[in-house]
Amino acid sequence: MGRAKANVVMIKGHRKIAVANDAMNVLRMKMYEYDTQSLADTVGVSKSCIYAIQRGTTKWPRPNTFFGLLDALDLEMILRDRK
Repeated sequence: MGRAKANVVMIKGHRKIAVANDAMNVLRMKMYEYDTQSLADTVGVSKSCIYAIQRGTTKWPRPNTFFGLLDALDLEMILRDRK
């Protein structure tokens, strides 16, 4: 069976703040499907860092943390030229 496309965020226009929030909301919701300590260990951050991201206290994590979470959560981000 194929995966549902519920976690797809279409990013268009110049809504920079809204785009970041949309992407982080997808990431945050996905984080609740995983054990916090295991996620922290996999990404290489503290458990409190994971909690801060989940709660939205950390609005935008550092690049290593963000991309580590994408990998650990089996998410991908696609960038392509706008034509």
